[in-house]
Amino acid sequence: MSRKTDNLIESLTAELKPVRALRFREGVALVLASVVLTVMLVARFLGLRDDVMAGEPAPLFLISNGLFLMLGLAAATSVVMMGNPQVGNRYDGWKWALATAGLLPLAAGVSALASWSGHPDVIFPQHDPACVSAGVMFGGLTALALIFWLRRGAPASPARAGLLTGIAVGAIGTFADGLCCPLNSVYHLGFAHSVPVAICALLGRIFVPPLVRW
Repeated sequence: MSRKTDNLIESLTAELKPVRALRFREGVALVLASVVLTVMLVARFLGLRDDVMAGEPAPLFLISNGLFLMLGLAAATSVVMMGNPQVGNRYDGWKWALATAGLLPLAAGVSALASWSGHPDVIFPQHDPACVSAGVMFGGLTALALIFWLRRGAPASPARAGLLTGIAVGAIGTFADGLCCPLNSVYHLGFAHSVPVAICALLGRIFVPPLVRW
């Protein structure tokens, strides 16, 4: 019986090959590289905002883009950790970042209700769809980086990994779009720059899990 067990184990492990362990810092470096490359492409082909180029960025721009960058990095870091699950790992940091970033659309909603005058085109101008689509597309490199990382790893919860991947992609894409978007309206930043995060979160939850299951 013992011999049969040994033979079975040998047959199961005969074709196994050693796999290089995932290192947290490598995953973070991969994410940061995707963000830097995205920013470089935006700056090269679309150009940065005039106030950023002048070294005097508008306060609301700093706040909004800073919130989206923090949310994107927090969610992406959680995804990197999920690629190599360990007992005791916590993935809660992104929740606080999401709650903080959520203040922006909340402020925009309150301001919209307070100043509504029967002219919705003032609050939802025609250029909003362009920023929504740009926010989604500019997260493409980050999406590839995170999916590549998850496929190398073994996420214990593909559904949550997909959701967090989408949030990271949308937030970082919106951050990149904000670098070239010249608008400072609280309505525009609160609505058009927040919708890509929700869209990407939904897309990530639907499409990423089948790609990373093991």
